[in-house]
This record gives sequence, C-alpha cells and structure tokens, in this order.
Amino acid sequence: MNNIRPAIGAVSLMLLVFGFAPNALATTYRTNTVDGLIYLLTTYNGKSHVIELEPGDYQLRDSDCMSNEGSIGPSHLYGNAITIRGKGAKPEDTRLIGSGVRRIIQLASTAGKLENLTLTNGYAKTVSDQSSANRGGATYNGTFRNCLFVGNEADGYGGASGGNYNAYDCRYFNNSCPRGGALHGGSVYTSVISNNYAKGGGGISGGWAQRCYFTDNSADTT
Repeated sequence: MNNIRPAIGAVSLMLLVFGFAPNALATTYRTNTVDGLIYLLTTYNGKSHVIELEPGDYQLRDSDCMSNEGSIGPSHLYGNAITIRGKGAKPEDTRLIGSGVRRIIQLASTAGKLENLTLTNGYAKTVSDQSSANRGGATYNGTFRNCLFVGNEADGYGGASGGNYNAYDCRYFNNSCPRGGALHGGSVYTSVISNNYAKGGGGISGGWAQRCYFTDNSADTT
C-alpha cells in the first residue's frame, strides 16, 4: 500500500470549501513509504505540490535513484517545482537513504525543494556520455532548507551537492569526492560544512558561501 493521503491544512480546506479541482493550486500530500513517495513524484512531477514524509527511514532501491547512465535517470526523481518536506522535529528524523551506487535525486534548477531531511549514502559516478553525472552525490540542483547531508560521494565534483543550488541552514558532514568534498558550484548560506574530504577543496569548490561555518575539512591540495 502506498499509504498516501492529503494533509489536512489550509489548502485542503480551501479545496473543500471553494470546490477547486485537485490541481487548481498547490496541494499537500503525505506518505510514510518509499512507494508512496515514488507514486507522488511520478503523478505530480512538474506541479507545485508539497510531499510530506512522515518520520522514518526511506531506503531507496537502485531503480528509485538517479541512474546517471546516458540520461538524467528515472523521471520521477527529476523533481521540477515540487517540494519534499520531512515532518519530523529535526532532519535526522526523516532520512532518504541512497542505494550507494547512484545519486539520490536530481531537481530542476532551484525550483525543486527539499526541506527538513537527511540525505545519505548517495553516489554520483562518472558516465562518459553525461557531463554532470559525476557531480553531486546526493543532489544535483535544487533549493535546500534545514537539511543534513552525510556520507555521500561523487567521482568528480561536490560529494553531496552539485549544479545550480541554494542551500540554507544546512549541515554537510563526512562527504567526499575529488573536488569540493561537500559542495561544488551553487550557493550556501548560514550552514555548517564539517569533516568533508577532497583531493582539492575539502569543503567546497567554486560557488558562493555566506555566513557559513567550516571546520575539520581536509584536502590533499588547496
């Protein structure tokens, strides 16, 4: 069972009272299973809806994660305007766990959003016919708020995040890659980048960081 239900809130009430069609404005859905998450991403991708995840571990299968093999991968994990939000008290309560051999999720520029989530065990590998395949072990593109990125890896750039992204109030721990142990490109604000490793640029390479705290990152070269 996907165990999906509309979240009760102002939007649901507006739909009920004013009789709007389900896709007339942003709707919030809630699930507590990986299959429910995939179903919602498949059904509402490209729409400005919100997917709320109940606290728990969401262990993604290889087929769920971005394949990075000649294309962007499964369309359901190429999130456009959609927001994925953890409903726990803190990011550690709701974890998206990658398969360890593929990137977890790719978003469309900064329109797709991740909030209050942990992303771990993602891996962006080198693929000869896709230039961005080896960038961002957990995420490629997107806007992130209050997320924890831990234990992700990339073959090229940005152990956790790469591409065009904005990260606010996030934490990056123990991510690794050859260039930019945690991040490459993009912008990061009021975040903690700690204990990440790269051959060059232990915490971040390229991009923009403002009011961030860097500690115990390491690199073979600057």
